[in-house]
Amino acid sequence: MHAWLQQIAGDDARAILIEEQTGQPPPRLQLALHCASQTLKDEIANQPGFALQFLERAAPAFDSLRSRYLQAWVAELMDLARSAVARYVADSVLAELFKP
Repeated sequence: MHAWLQQIAGDDARAILIEEQTGQPPPRLQLALHCASQTLKDEIANQPGFALQFLERAAPAFDSLRSRYLQAWVAELMDLARSAVARYVADSVLAELFKP
């Protein structure tokens, strides 16, 4: 996963140029995003601690991304992480309320 994320970060500037010309990011970047998405979505959905850490790191990084494609990708993952964290907090509160 680290290699995928490095590829994604490294291609931000180049992706902007290619997006302007073709409307799509580079194929290598598309593949890296697809692979990273599957792994990240699974981790975010199943690991509340990971989801929270992802949000803490993704929010500042999001502002530095210039590629619209990458911004949309990170925004989608951040929405998923927010939902996972909110669900975890709600479940924790309910568990405390219904303790015998």
